[in-house]
Amino acid sequence: MKHSLIILLIAIVFVNGSLLFAFAEEDLDINDANGNRAYRSATEYDYPPFSVTDSGEADGFSVELLKAVAAETGIRLTFRIDEWSVIKEELRNGELDVLPLVSYSEERDEYYDFTVPYIVMYGNIFVRTDNSTIFSEEDLIGKEIAVMNGDTAHEYALRMGYSDRLVLTSTFQEAFQRLQDGEFDAVLAQSLVGEKIISDMGLNNVKAVNQLADDGISRIKTTLSGFEQKFCFAVKEGDRELLAKLNEGLAVVSVNGTYNQLYEKWFPFLLENKPSTKEILTTVASILIPALLLMMGFFVIAVRREVKRKTWQLEQANEAKSRFLADMSHELRTPLNAILGYSTLMQKDTDLSSKNHHNLAVINKSGNHLLSLINDILEITKIETRKSMLKHEIFDLHQLVEDIEAMFALEIQRKNLSFETRRLSEIPRFVIGDPLKLRIVLINLVGNAVKFTEHGGVALQFSMQERLQNKFRMLIEVEDTGPGISEAEKEKLFQLFSQTETGRKQANGSGLGLVISQESVRMMGGKIRVDSREGEGSRFYFTIDLQEADIPCISDSVAETDRKRYRVPKDAKPPVVLVAEDTTESRELLALLLRDAGCIVLEAVNGAEAVSIAKENRPEFIWMDIRMPVMDGLTATRHIKAMEPDYKTVIAAISAHVFEEERDSILAAGADDMLGKPFLEQDVFQMMGKHLRISFEAEKAGRNRLAVALEAIGAEERSMLKEALLLLDMDRLQLLIEQINKQNSDNAKIISAELEKMNYTLLLKELQTNEEAGAKD
Repeated sequence: MKHSLIILLIAIVFVNGSLLFAFAEEDLDINDANGNRAYRSATEYDYPPFSVTDSGEADGFSVELLKAVAAETGIRLTFRIDEWSVIKEELRNGELDVLPLVSYSEERDEYYDFTVPYIVMYGNIFVRTDNSTIFSEEDLIGKEIAVMNGDTAHEYALRMGYSDRLVLTSTFQEAFQRLQDGEFDAVLAQSLVGEKIISDMGLNNVKAVNQLADDGISRIKTTLSGFEQKFCFAVKEGDRELLAKLNEGLAVVSVNGTYNQLYEKWFPFLLENKPSTKEILTTVASILIPALLLMMGFFVIAVRREVKRKTWQLEQANEAKSRFLADMSHELRTPLNAILGYSTLMQKDTDLSSKNHHNLAVINKSGNHLLSLINDILEITKIETRKSMLKHEIFDLHQLVEDIEAMFALEIQRKNLSFETRRLSEIPRFVIGDPLKLRIVLINLVGNAVKFTEHGGVALQFSMQERLQNKFRMLIEVEDTGPGISEAEKEKLFQLFSQTETGRKQANGSGLGLVISQESVRMMGGKIRVDSREGEGSRFYFTIDLQEADIPCISDSVAETDRKRYRVPKDAKPPVVLVAEDTTESRELLALLLRDAGCIVLEAVNGAEAVSIAKENRPEFIWMDIRMPVMDGLTATRHIKAMEPDYKTVIAAISAHVFEEERDSILAAGADDMLGKPFLEQDVFQMMGKHLRISFEAEKAGRNRLAVALEAIGAEERSMLKEALLLLDMDRLQLLIEQINKQNSDNAKIISAELEKMNYTLLLKELQTNEEAGAKD
């Protein structure tokens, strides 16, 4: 729906403060004595700790969060309490303006507008303590299960096919009490809600299903695949003004600490400390002397288990808070693509007045600033959750440096600065390391140097420090003739959201770039240091360890004359291949490659559909995305592998979200192999050939398809594409691909395939060749 676009426009207003024309005032129909609108809200009866109403007053985490957001944005609220089935219909009919606790779903998105999610939680199975039959989702089939009517757990149960023996209750308290009394086998509920109800009601005979952890000692909670609750504020559809205010308020409370305070207040059971020394001594003193040594052994084991459990809970708490920031950032990026792209296109309209040209320039500037902030928040979130992994791959170091220089060439030329790259020729061209992290560091350091230098220039210097066989330590220095940094401000350089006085005067940047760079360098084995004096410029420098590569890292697509097209051998039967991927662009790209090679291709958009297609068509090979709606790839893999021995197939996991630590769980689910995105065409066919025992023939593709596609898209699109590539503006590149797709989907897929493979140098080379050919004509 269009609500995401509205979120972004308000976010830009929040950043820049100069786009108040974005929304028109709406007629206010509910006012206080002073003419201020009072928005109507309601919460459901007890759904602890999110909605707590036992005192007769609306309270709980979600209610307090909405009140805090209202206070930050000047919203006046009225609250009442009623059944969930009642208030959700009242919001839909316009009798209420906002609900504080609504789990997002595609079905609800048809008649509500949602803010960004403020917390993401997962569902669990609750059983009696004497349970001996239910340990996972598969065990629920044929069992009598209770859920609260209309809750996300209800929707999940119907989706999973548990409707034959489903019991509906008006509240979860009723469901848990009847489970305790033995009326049915299990309750499906959100994990935290269930555990809070068990604690509050003193239900000693009810527990959450758990499973043995990898250490073989401790146990962890089971989570239901496909039961993910993204809690949001929901407004009646079309109330853009209120939705924008709520998103603005969520951004404020997440930064000023209010969100964390409320989280710690309402989720104390996730933030408990380790047992104190006094508690340990008291426990030990109560043990009988004759059994002291024996009991001490058991006590140590218990403490270790408890500490491990508390540590896991703290990690979950931090993960939830980090996920909130990441979800907010991701929700904002998609509509931001459209804002930046279309504002750029509109600026080319010669019929616009000078005032409108100025307004569009402000939108574009603010949007680019917001995009930078969002990208920094995403990277910090990855670092805090330890999901930023160090890669070791072959890359062209010299080309990477040339790309950095090209990226800032326009700004350097505009400011009439000099830029010098020194001693790069002394460093091996092809090395093994993490090119993405090195690129991020150089972009931040060189970018800062160019931004703050008004006269003189910037130098980027490389030198070999130590060498041992094929490994070496490299020193990288970035020097500028800018304003310099005082001693007092040097200490703030690598602190979150901290900027120097010069940076604050620029009113640009998030104060996160150097923090991200320092963490990236630390992962590569070094540390960023700085030498600077006010008025004399600055020198940032660091060392990293790299390994000299034996061979160049040139893929098949680099040399257009040698480019390969893979095909099924003429004497082989074309294999039937299923591509299960929820993202349309990724699914169509892989399907295009496979069909072009002569494979028979089937497509599925979620795990449940993949299981159904596999059962009916029995493909010989399945490309399975890990994270999909309805049913995820791991669950789908288990279902398909359970069809053996009647039907055997090869399943290869393919996903952009796979971290190294997830590999074991993917293979344990039954996957035969895995491939990460972005992938190379040759990797796809090598993996299929290995498992299907087919030698795909690599033919020369004749004239370069990329050159043909770029020639067909038009001069203006080529110019915009080149500019976005030089700036590595991935969001604008995505927008351009979408525009090209409207003209010719095949050309869009060919160009998108090279972007997926990060073949930026090849794209720039083809664009330059086309430009030179046009000049000659």
